[in-house]
Amino acid sequence: MHQHEYESPEEGETQVHKLWKVKDAEAELPFVQTILSELRYLVRQSNEMQMHIGLDEKIAQRITALKQRGIEIKDLSSGLVDFYALREGELVYLCWKEGESRIQWWHPVAGGFTTRKKLTKQERLGQLNKAGAKAGATPLPGYR
Repeated sequence: MHQHEYESPEEGETQVHKLWKVKDAEAELPFVQTILSELRYLVRQSNEMQMHIGLDEKIAQRITALKQRGIEIKDLSSGLVDFYALREGELVYLCWKEGESRIQWWHPVAGGFTTRKKLTKQERLGQLNKAGAKAGATPLPGYR
């Protein structure tokens, strides 16, 4: 899996995010779907039980497993998930929602589901990061 790392110093502590290519993110979807199913089950169990012994820890472990891969759950109930990526020199999310057959959308990190845009054929083939990033693109602090 070909990934880069990006440090986000503005959040107080350094976090390293993996940056995904579309094909690599799509290969990860079966794992993501498994984690989403497990999380939904654990949340239901937690909501149904008076005592949450160990369940909160299991939920946190599943979420951490995704975050460590550079994957963020945006909405568990709808299965909305974002993967960090570079697009023309800018940090963006590849956006996927459970039920979609593949990753077809992206949006700015500061945006959300309503701001997502369709990936072009070239972007789907792994050409998100063109050699000449567009003029005025936000530089990535700590990108290596």
